[in-house]
Amino acid sequence: MYSTKQLAQEVVEGLKSELPKQDSSELKNVYSVCISGSYARGDFLDCNSDLDINVIFKPGVGSQDRDDTGYLLVQSVVSKIIGGRPFPSHAPGGIDWDPLRWEWLPTSEVGPIPPHDSPYFPPFGIFLFDFHQHLEVCWGEDPRPILASPPPPASMVQAWFKSSLVKIERLSEIGDRRRVAFGAFKSLQLAQIIFGELTLDKTQLPELYKQNVPDFPMKSAGERVIQGYIRAKYPDSPPEFEEIEFYRRLVIELWDVIREHKKC
Repeated sequence: MYSTKQLAQEVVEGLKSELPKQDSSELKNVYSVCISGSYARGDFLDCNSDLDINVIFKPGVGSQDRDDTGYLLVQSVVSKIIGGRPFPSHAPGGIDWDPLRWEWLPTSEVGPIPPHDSPYFPPFGIFLFDFHQHLEVCWGEDPRPILASPPPPASMVQAWFKSSLVKIERLSEIGDRRRVAFGAFKSLQLAQIIFGELTLDKTQLPELYKQNVPDFPMKSAGERVIQGYIRAKYPDSPPEFEEIEFYRRLVIELWDVIREHKKC
């Protein structure tokens, strides 16, 4: 039985080898095809992590990005590489596609993007440091030289938690506990960063969270969320999600402990 980590590697290496062979006119609107997230960072979890594929467009492509021939071509290449094999992960289908308009990039002229309601990409704001540190370019230009310098995560933490609570309210209306739980997990990562080390490495998170985040009423609940997330194996052993109110209280308490100790 193949591992999803091996399949992700096939996709990445296949993009690097196959995209240069394609008709360049079909990719004329694409600036870069790159991999971010856990694969680039080195903490990809088998049958758990997804593969983050970023297709960055050149200026002016606008709202037609998902219908762009270059974007569709990249998707077609990936589909051929996978060949119908299952890619079980926390994201349906195993691939997290991010078509990114040029205007969304936090260039040195525009600056980092504070957390807000969608479209908002954490790697272009509060986790921009990770995007700078861990990125694998498969085709085109490396976008990092044109990006703004990463801001201190603490400078955006208030906007992050405000945005998180807005998203929880919206997702609670449709009962999407999976996405609420994922948002709470990202908030736990952020809390560790604020009090501890500047890393999103999931394999280090359980210990760093225990060591660095001060005690608060739901701290042990946060540990359970972390362990449930990183120990999950799809499709056989997915995490057991709590009620949405549980995650809402956890996010609120995380913000309270940050405000108390960091005066944000």
